[in-house]
Amino acid sequence: MITKADLPEGVRLRMRMSERPHGGSVEIGYWPGRGVVVAHSKEGSNGAVLLFTVREWEEFIKNLPTGEFPSGEFPAAG
Repeated sequence: MITKADLPEGVRLRMRMSERPHGGSVEIGYWPGRGVVVAHSKEGSNGAVLLFTVREWEEFIKNLPTGEFPSGEFPAAG
């Protein structure tokens, strides 16, 4: 399992705030040479992160319903 604490110093996670009153936030970043990391903000520094290859991430984004996320919301991979 990879945690936020395992991420290299240069990996920056950008936060996407939930619109629900008690919802958390999703943090997304790019880990050069590894792929896209996704974490939940409520997990803290020892929280698990999901690691996707660039190809997996691109497929995920491509298959989102149109207009679900405005362009520029997610970091470019690579």
